[in-house]
Amino acid sequence: MGRGFRVTVIDGASEADPATQVVATAVSARRTVLVEVNGLGFVSAVRLLSPVVRTWDSTTIDERVRAVAGVAHDRYRANLNRNAGDDELLAIAARERQLNF
Repeated sequence: MGRGFRVTVIDGASEADPATQVVATAVSARRTVLVEVNGLGFVSAVRLLSPVVRTWDSTTIDERVRAVAGVAHDRYRANLNRNAGDDELLAIAARERQLNF
């Protein structure tokens, strides 16, 4: 047997690629919308988790996805800021709980 090594590939990108890493998430209180933010600070995924979303019009979907994405992005920024205290993270969690859909 020869020398071997293992390479892990995730969807064609390396694990260290910040564009593919999920570094922050937020989800609405009723678990209808989940948003993931990647290591570059961009929304990398939006998941509509509940069939109730089918009853929403496009404006409602847009507003609610943006609200959840805003919380996820704030969490991303707070995690980058080494000076962010528990108060900031608790405030973000409180905003997430207020997403009552």
